[in-house]
Amino acid sequence: MVILTARDDNRGREAVKTLHESGFPDVVFHQLDLMGPSSIGSLANFINTEFHKLDILVNNAAVSGIIADAEAFASLNL
Repeated sequence: MVILTARDDNRGREAVKTLHESGFPDVVFHQLDLMGPSSIGSLANFINTEFHKLDILVNNAAVSGIIADAEAFASLNL
């Protein structure tokens, strides 16, 4: 099973729909905003409730654009 996450609920659901139509049925969506602790907690609860474990985590999120404040960027702990 793959859990696809995205900040944008509509885009995430569309991606899962496309994957299902392409022959990948074992994909589910859960909304996730990595900058929101409650969103992260919600995903953790979902994984624990539905699957009881997590085997692999791939974080493909990125921060892009001009970094105007180096200290603020460093505080993101990326």
